[in-house]
Amino acid sequence: MRHRIIIVLFFTLALFRLTANAQDFVKTKEDNDSKKDAKKFTLRSMDGKVQQVHLVPDYFRHILRISCLKDTITDYDFWGVPVETRILNKQFLEIKYAVRGGSGIGAQDIMLLCVSNNKLCESLHAQRLLTGESGDGQENYNIKIVALEGVNNKTYKLIVDVHDARNSKRDPAADYNYNNQTTLSFDTNRNVFYSIKQDLYNSFINMYNPKNHKTFKKPIGGNFPASILGKETYYFIKGGWYQFADNKDLYPYAAGTTK
Repeated sequence: MRHRIIIVLFFTLALFRLTANAQDFVKTKEDNDSKKDAKKFTLRSMDGKVQQVHLVPDYFRHILRISCLKDTITDYDFWGVPVETRILNKQFLEIKYAVRGGSGIGAQDIMLLCVSNNKLCESLHAQRLLTGESGDGQENYNIKIVALEGVNNKTYKLIVDVHDARNSKRDPAADYNYNNQTTLSFDTNRNVFYSIKQDLYNSFINMYNPKNHKTFKKPIGGNFPASILGKETYYFIKGGWYQFADNKDLYPYAAGTTK
């Protein structure tokens, strides 16, 4: 009996060691890939300075970090696959990356960043892609930045293509195929792209307190930039992008993104 216990323990320890070694191998490979895919970009800031922006993906921990000097944006919803990037007019960094979407759902975000006063600014942060089943139908939503027109922040216009479609075998009457091109203006004070500026009163934004890990509501009122991209509308409030969950409450669009 004792020999059997020893044999079982031996194989258990061996299996544990193999599993640990496999996990270490995966972590080492993903760490190496993260270092390989780390990138540095040179941007001209809104105040005319030349700034370095660093993008560091952490594939093992599913974290994406973008930093400039002492300012850092971190996205904890990063799915952990290679990121697509490009620079627009030497002043904006476009970042397209996969995020957690759920079972059978493909999701991506898009961030358009610039630098002002040594700080990173989220000129746009929105859903870029959402594909998957919804009820008995297949949905496909995606946006694409076609061009940045203009020569400076006073004349910039962002041209965005929007596609939104639904295909259902059970209820084809509810199907739709929406294609549109929208133009966003640039707010030189907030450094964001927007469709309209909208008055919001008697509304609340839900904010997160990192000290006690709790959320709280804060009343807001005023005139805010809003980016309308098909069925999705984003409001820029107090340095972040928000969406309505109901008629009164706004929530951060990318709740997993911190600064």
